[in-house]
Amino acid sequence: MNLRIQDFILLWITLWALTESLNAEETADSDFGQAELSLQQFVQGVLATNPRIKAARVALTSDQALRDAQTQSLYNPDIDLQAERTDTLNGTVSISQQFDWNGKRRARTEVANSDLHYAEAEFQAFRRAFTADLLNGLVKYQIGQKRYDLVLERLQLMSNLVDRAQSRFDAGDISQIELDLVELAAMNVRIRSASLKADQLQAREDVQLLTPHTDIAQWPVLSEEIPNLPSNVEPDIFLHQVPEVVMAQLSVKKNDSLIELRRRERLPDPTVSLKGGQEDEELLIGLNIKIPLFVRNSYKYEVEAVLAERNESQLIADDVKYRARIALNSSMENFHTLRTAWVDWQSTSEESLSRPLDQLQRLWETGELSTADYVVQLTQTLEVRESALNLNESLWQAWFRWLLASGQIDVWLGVE
Repeated sequence: MNLRIQDFILLWITLWALTESLNAEETADSDFGQAELSLQQFVQGVLATNPRIKAARVALTSDQALRDAQTQSLYNPDIDLQAERTDTLNGTVSISQQFDWNGKRRARTEVANSDLHYAEAEFQAFRRAFTADLLNGLVKYQIGQKRYDLVLERLQLMSNLVDRAQSRFDAGDISQIELDLVELAAMNVRIRSASLKADQLQAREDVQLLTPHTDIAQWPVLSEEIPNLPSNVEPDIFLHQVPEVVMAQLSVKKNDSLIELRRRERLPDPTVSLKGGQEDEELLIGLNIKIPLFVRNSYKYEVEAVLAERNESQLIADDVKYRARIALNSSMENFHTLRTAWVDWQSTSEESLSRPLDQLQRLWETGELSTADYVVQLTQTLEVRESALNLNESLWQAWFRWLLASGQIDVWLGVE
């Protein structure tokens, strides 16, 4: 009875510890939250219907079939039938089977499993890179639309400025040079608007190429609230979730399996034959065992070649992990820098930006500010808003870069 109580207590403690561990892992994974549901559903829908993703997934099923093929038996039995008629009828039946006595099939299965896991990690890397391209395209299109709307607003302001400058020129308040300056500034905005329109069309095309089965009206609008990086988490924790790092480590594991396979292939497998028949009306029964002798070729160089490849793959894996760590740390620093600038910008309201425009116009119309100074300060004030949009785009791109560098892009988007 005491033993049962102890077992129950031990089981309860184990389950409690397991639950706490899972909760801790969940907290670490979801500390930075997830994307809005509309964005999650959109990306998941694109991943399910995009032809390139579907083709990569079909290729993965081919790798799974190849893995299953390697798990099959190495040797099939042979049957040999012989018949001869002279004065009597002679005939024999022989069945032979080579046996895998050295675990070659098991070693082949390990190699095939490593190949399949590598292909799965390769598919993940491709899908995540595709997802990052899609997200960057959406941001570029969305911010590009805001940037174009802003330049249209600037174009309207400059058009009104040209009209007022023309009126003041007609009244003799400003010179021809000042009028020309205003018209040149307006022309510069018109050129800018054409360039931004071209960029907007290119951004739309880039997203359409990735989403052939969706309409522009279905594209989600990214939230104004940009996520933040998880706190109190060591960056190295994320490195083991980066597909490129996983692929490099699987390459080492595959070569380890290949070394074991090559070593087992140096061990001979016997062939057993059972023969039965009739000759001169006498019953014949025979047993034959054949063992190949690896004397002229011991296949040791195949092992040495794989050993060298294994050492090479380990060096490459170390370099890949080092580069992934640098990319992760760089993405974190870049995001923190841009987010700090974005928070500073958000503290500046639209109202505080509109006040200088009104003041500049009054100073210019009263003659307290020259036309050249007015145009320069007006342009700089308007360009601040465009710079803010550029900062917003860079911040989103930095966020996506971190998601890619940390292997958390699927977690943020809720992708299985």
